[in-house]
Amino acid sequence: MLVIIVPYRNREEHLKLFIPHMNKYLPDAKIIVVEQADARPFNRGKLLNVGFLQSPTHTTPPTFCFHDIDLLPVQVNYYEGIGVQQKILSDIQLKDFLGGVTIFDYSSFITVGGYHNDYFHRAEDNEMMFCLKRLRIPVLLRPGLFQELPHSRTGPEFIPELWRKAQLPRTKNMLKTCEYKLISKEVHETHTHFKVGL
Repeated sequence: MLVIIVPYRNREEHLKLFIPHMNKYLPDAKIIVVEQADARPFNRGKLLNVGFLQSPTHTTPPTFCFHDIDLLPVQVNYYEGIGVQQKILSDIQLKDFLGGVTIFDYSSFITVGGYHNDYFHRAEDNEMMFCLKRLRIPVLLRPGLFQELPHSRTGPEFIPELWRKAQLPRTKNMLKTCEYKLISKEVHETHTHFKVGL
């Protein structure tokens, strides 16, 4: 089973396009939208952890796809085997990019301990890549074709202090130390929508 986890805030127009598109493109996948409902800076990594932790348990562990809401698949294979797969390239970071659309098998995500909980705004994906390298978990580059929905950028794309911090080894398991407040859970036919405070 494929579980698609979508970090979300203030992109209602994108959400209206994303859900029906993904339902049509991947009709058997389960979609979990995790909305940050507080005023703190956006924390993509922690929202992804919350989605993973809130995902229903299954007899056979699912594969998890961490998917930005502004990327609609046009020609993408979401079922290419186990491990960690990067599904989109970056025009900004040409080497070791990890973000946008990334697939983890259950075992790899448990082994790495989830995304870092403390990265508000940017760099959670860089930190994850450094962590995967330390654990010698390979990332397979399997890019597909996506339509990118237009949106405005907030803040700088590259923050040197976060880049340096991202290279430091972790001192704790991020899934086991992920604290959040569950505000609401809405189960729709098309997806499940959580609102959380971080």
